[in-house]
Amino acid sequence: MPTPTREIHLAARPTGEPVPSDFRLVETELADPGPGQVLVRNLVMSVDPYMRGQMNDTPSYIPPWDLDRPAQGGAVGEVIAGGGPGLAVGDLVLHYAGWREHALLKEGQVQRLERVDGVSESLYLGALGMPGLTAFGGLFRTVEFRAGDTVFVSGAAGAVGGLVGQFARLRGAKRVIGSAGSADKVAFVTDELGFDTAFNYREGPVIEQLQAAVLRRPPSHKRANSDETMAPVDGFNPAMGLAAPHRHDPAMRFGRFAVDMTAVRGVDRPAGYPGLRGWIRHRAKLVGLLTNLKCQIHAPAGRSRRR
Repeated sequence: MPTPTREIHLAARPTGEPVPSDFRLVETELADPGPGQVLVRNLVMSVDPYMRGQMNDTPSYIPPWDLDRPAQGGAVGEVIAGGGPGLAVGDLVLHYAGWREHALLKEGQVQRLERVDGVSESLYLGALGMPGLTAFGGLFRTVEFRAGDTVFVSGAAGAVGGLVGQFARLRGAKRVIGSAGSADKVAFVTDELGFDTAFNYREGPVIEQLQAAVLRRPPSHKRANSDETMAPVDGFNPAMGLAAPHRHDPAMRFGRFAVDMTAVRGVDRPAGYPGLRGWIRHRAKLVGLLTNLKCQIHAPAGRSRRR
């Protein structure tokens, strides 16, 4: 018999930051699974920054969401009907049909997960899922981390940034420095995640605060006034500053960057990228990285490496 369920649909394409009216809660029914299909009851789902780009009807590395159709995204659920080779009722699965209570999917659209005592289902969407693999790939493959490196992580309190810092610490980083957007987040990064130090990027120029953290001396800047606007730290421009010509101190010569652009995904017209000549002059390395829900890292040369 049909299964009643609820879904979140995209009702309108946002301009800038999404608002509640851009979405619609829809009640519907799903048919019983046919041959080669499974009916999944979702347990947890993920809302990720990359989804903002899918709300736009523009070409990208991932298809946009359709209007008046269920939103898409990573989810972990339990098979409640159907099945086939390697799948049975009760199995835990990872799939891309989040934003709904139930999903009717082909067997090839789900990935069976192991149930492990003490491991929450949500971890398969975090440290054991795409954010974890993005952090791992960005640190060890994209920027080619080596033991003894000093590592700076912007957005250090986020799902990816927090893992990057912990991976670096576990693999022998000389020093792990983070930045975040509030005093509470800074405390979380140092007290809970184990970063050596962290700073609030809203309290002054990022480059000056980073220099102070690397050289272990008080920053020379004054506290930013409340009406000052700081550029997003998890964008391209702060990384540009690290490779800028004024970096004469050997301790401040950062040469390998993996840049997260999440801060500009809700911006219709992001700022440009000045100073590219400085990157060439200082031989800085900037590499793009994509990670998909099948736990594959898409390398610069088009290769895919399965976890």
